[in-house]
Amino acid sequence: IFHMKNDGLKWYQINANYGEVFFAFSAAFVVFILSKNYATAILLVMAISDGVTGIIRFTYFRKNGYNVKLKKHWSGSLGYFLSALLIVALIFPEASWLSKISWSIILTLVEYQRFLDDNLAVPLVGILIKPLI
Repeated sequence: IFHMKNDGLKWYQINANYGEVFFAFSAAFVVFILSKNYATAILLVMAISDGVTGIIRFTYFRKNGYNVKLKKHWSGSLGYFLSALLIVALIFPEASWLSKISWSIILTLVEYQRFLDDNLAVPLVGILIKPLI
């Protein structure tokens, strides 16, 4: 609603960035169609791993004197991968390490791509690669 009224929440929303809206729709969709455990894994990866990338990106670019403005960097992707791996390992301890690592790598690459907002791409691909877990 705030985006439609062009009256964004300055402390939270970025002009022309609908990430939080996409996250809300994706979260509702994932919870509706997936099992509880798998939906939890996808939602945690969307929330925690994406946050980890932001913290690492902010720290890296600020430390090196660059403008932090929504740039992607390999260091953030490494953090995304490690946190996704930890999440899937905790939720699905019975899955093989090869499947956990593959799942985490695929979601990391999907988050890093620039064609589709990661809040849409990660759950979409997460649904498609569910057989890995």
